[in-house]
Amino acid sequence: MARLTALPSIDIIHGFRGILDFYLWKGLPCVRRWPRMTKAQQSPATIAAGITFGEISSAYRLLAPLALEAYQEAAKTQPRTARDIYMTGVYGHLHERTLPVPPPTTFTVWSPDAPPLSPSALDDEFDDASFDTDLWAEFDPGGVLAVSENETGLILDGTTQAGDDICGIYQPIPPVDFSITVKLALIAPRANFAVVGLALWDDASNPATPLYAWMFTCRVDDQQIELTRWTNYTTWAATSYVEPDDIIGTHLYLRIRRAAATYAFDWSSNGIGWRQCWSGALAFAPAHFGIMLNNVATGVTIRGIATLFRYTPYGTFNLLLQGDRIDANRTP
Repeated sequence: MARLTALPSIDIIHGFRGILDFYLWKGLPCVRRWPRMTKAQQSPATIAAGITFGEISSAYRLLAPLALEAYQEAAKTQPRTARDIYMTGVYGHLHERTLPVPPPTTFTVWSPDAPPLSPSALDDEFDDASFDTDLWAEFDPGGVLAVSENETGLILDGTTQAGDDICGIYQPIPPVDFSITVKLALIAPRANFAVVGLALWDDASNPATPLYAWMFTCRVDDQQIELTRWTNYTTWAATSYVEPDDIIGTHLYLRIRRAAATYAFDWSSNGIGWRQCWSGALAFAPAHFGIMLNNVATGVTIRGIATLFRYTPYGTFNLLLQGDRIDANRTP
């Protein structure tokens, strides 16, 4: 090692590359013989690394003119040479190639069709081999309904009738505030009046008593969602709400919520974003809820399909105003 009064110019330093090594030691300019390792000091890994370094360095002469100009342009604003920048870039890429590949990022997507972690005893996924008669009772005073269950879901087949003849399945309503949700599909022609939906019965064991139907309706010229009140299973009394749009899709979700004496009726195309269509007090306090079907003069047997029924009890929750959009099933 020899001390210098000053470092020579960069061109002189580059001219002695591989022969003399110019550097600063504690701020003092110095020069020494270019460090060399004897073969005895080199491990197999060191020898391999030296070969790789030499090949990469030699490849600098093979750079295309456009790439070489880019390195030279970058070197104009920094102390490193174009070759230094090239070597750093190549070695940085090689280093990244040796790093372990991180595991893929995973996340859970909530599905409205997935069974809840804590299902209610009143829930039904309709995925059994047979209809659950311990949970449900049939409402079929007109003898028009055939109920079955398979891998598709709950099947409600209703024969065509000259007039209204509501049928379906039901269970008792617990004496607490609640929400019930069903996912439905309807296989029917656009002919007269085919209906599937949720129902609230005053007393489903007595067909002469009234009921409400929150239903998807297929007519000759449109498809609608309606809230209707019936004097009994064959006599319509009033319509409280009609969703004005022509509802189109392979399925839809219907929901009824109760808080004290107030009921809210919602629908959704995906089970996530809900539209509340009507809320208020009913003309009677229903004792049963369930799924209904009605087939008026379509000329064929229609089929309603349900793939889930969810019951959620509430402590309290706030009903939104008519027409508000809501994106939650419950308020804790």
